[in-house]
Amino acid sequence: MPIEEKTAAKLADLLAAGESVGSLYEDLRACFEAEKAAVAGEEQFKNLRDRWLGRKNGLLAATNDVWLKAAPVELKREVGRRQNEIKSHIEASLAELKEKLETSVDAGEALDVTLPGPLRQLGARHPVRLVLEEMLQIFRGLGYSAAEGPIRPWTRWTPSSSPTACCCGHTPRPSRCG
Repeated sequence: MPIEEKTAAKLADLLAAGESVGSLYEDLRACFEAEKAAVAGEEQFKNLRDRWLGRKNGLLAATNDVWLKAAPVELKREVGRRQNEIKSHIEASLAELKEKLETSVDAGEALDVTLPGPLRQLGARHPVRLVLEEMLQIFRGLGYSAAEGPIRPWTRWTPSSSPTACCCGHTPRPSRCG
């Protein structure tokens, strides 16, 4: 009989079927140990803890409600003692398992300083840069080209030395239009 059915059955019915209080609690312990051995990660640990120690749907809560509270007076002392023993055993085993899982996770995630750091995502583009790129796109669409690079000395001008167009319509340069 699966452990869920045993924990849902009344203690009097189980005892009438030939079970003893000691064997019932030993079956609980064996089932817990088997499930505990299969735990490999944090999610499985949480499921195991909730399955056994959950307040509403936990197996120990079910045995407390169905076996202990409904036990005959002559068996109440033994059932209560075994209930406390199994609860203490499960809590201690779960604490030990949690510590074991945490140390294995810590050992597995050691920092390797030789690896490159995380990639940083680019931030937003500067508004001036966005306007410049849009203007360049418009002018390229009109057939103009844009050149980037250092400013040539003959292209600099100040208001006091503003260039004037010569007869051919271009700005005078030292090598042209003499």
